Amino acid sequence: HDSSTHGIVWAGPHDSVLTDPSAYENNGVGVWLKPGSDGTTVQGGHSYSYKQTYAWYLEAANLQLNGSVGETAQYANVLVGGNSATIVGGMYYTQPSAVPNQGCIQIGTSTHPTISHVMIDTMTTNCITGAINFYSAAAQSKIKLLSYATTGPAYIGTPSATTQFEHYGHGGANALVYQFPASDFSVGGAFFNIASTSGYVGIGTSTPR
Repeated sequence: HDSSTHGIVWAGPHDSVLTDPSAYENNGVGVWLKPGSDGTTVQGGHSYSYKQTYAWYLEAANLQLNGSVGETAQYANVLVGGNSATIVGGMYYTQPSAVPNQGCIQIGTSTHPTISHVMIDTMTTNCITGAINFYSAAAQSKIKLLSYATTGPAYIGTPSATTQFEHYGHGGANALVYQFPASDFSVGGAFFNIASTSGYVGIGTSTPR
């Protein structure tokens, strides 16, 4: 904590288990899982500070973030820079008075522009620039978010047509957005807003899986 650079930087061994790591008031990344830490599982943990750039940076492959919390990062609370990341449970949030970040969760970076096979099922709060930022289209992924925000978009960028994306929002900001891969519908995959689709039960002759 209170580092002039990063909080926790983990570069291995691979397949490690980190239990309840805590990082706060750091000026760089809160918790950074670098290449070499592939297959690491994080159980719990909390990374927070208005000063940190990212609360969690998942740069290695096959990482798991389970029941963790990321709070008030400048750019994103979770940055996914490696393939096959899993983020389940926990909460990722900022405050309206903070510098608006680039989405609570960001998939892909300029150095890792092509990310795939990401699975996310978590909650975001007060991310007024979007619950998630598809810097990378995140091909062949499954992403499910419950979010609260009184303003702003549900997401930034465009997810891949091969990705299943579900956003359940409340608070007034872009309530419901669904996308299912083309194979799930007889007429092809597409974005649609359930809130404005009266009596929706499916598209064509198919229903969501």
